Amino acid sequence: MSRKLLTGLIILGLVISLGIGGIYAYNEMDKNPQGKGLNLTDEQKEEIKGIMEDLRDKVKPVLDEIKTVRDEERAVLDAETLDEAGLENLIDKNISYINEIMGLREDAFVEIEKVLTPEQREKYLTSLGFLTGRYIRNRNPYEERLRNRIRDWLFLAKKLNLTDEQKETLKELIKKEKAKFGMKRKIGSLIKRLELTEEQKDSFIEMIKTEAENEREILKELKENAKNEKEIVSKDPLDEVALRNSISNVKAKLNEVLSLRKDMYINIVHLLTPEQRKKLPTSIFFLSPGVVR
Repeated sequence: MSRKLLTGLIILGLVISLGIGGIYAYNEMDKNPQGKGLNLTDEQKEEIKGIMEDLRDKVKPVLDEIKTVRDEERAVLDAETLDEAGLENLIDKNISYINEIMGLREDAFVEIEKVLTPEQREKYLTSLGFLTGRYIRNRNPYEERLRNRIRDWLFLAKKLNLTDEQKETLKELIKKEKAKFGMKRKIGSLIKRLELTEEQKDSFIEMIKTEAENEREILKELKENAKNEKEIVSKDPLDEVALRNSISNVKAKLNEVLSLRKDMYINIVHLLTPEQRKKLPTSIFFLSPGVVR
């Protein structure tokens, strides 16, 4: 099978699907924070359930604060004259709340790791998967459709007896198409909502692409950290200090992402007219997991 034909097959399959990606693509969505597939004992299930319920109770007031900031930010964006200092202050508040939630998740994650055996810990979420919190959302129908379609294409590829080289080509193409079509859906919807001019569209898309490229570099480092973290949790007894050091690395990298997204958001705000700003989502839309595709 030629590369051109293979590319055509993948695009045909994915063009009618919607993608996922960005820094939070490494979200381990097949795993479950309650420990599905880990063969937990009843005692472990109860302990983990208690930890997760405690986490939700602690996170709720922080989410309420984020909602308050969102309303305040909405007022700034809707004003005829932009209060740049006020907007940046509110974005920084959101970032501080996100970090507060990550801190709460870190504590919960460590407590869950203590409940698990070394074998179970190897199969469980990494701290990156837990901190970014994608597991809290149900998988939306678009993500489900994409996953099913990719599964079908991989099944077809198996039937075609592809060479190792063709398999690698397929793998890379799927990665690229997931990111491309996911970004296209998300950004296309926002561009339409904002009623951007052609010049604005070009600038807007370039900002998003640059952000996605920057995040891919950070993602590589996070994946490497995840591998090292698995070695830490596979040992008995659990080295909590080493685990928390690994989590600190994850949080530092995620804060790099937040800083990049803050700058991108402010640049987008500057690109828009007062009327367009009224239609722009608040910064939490861009700071949250999975937005930049």
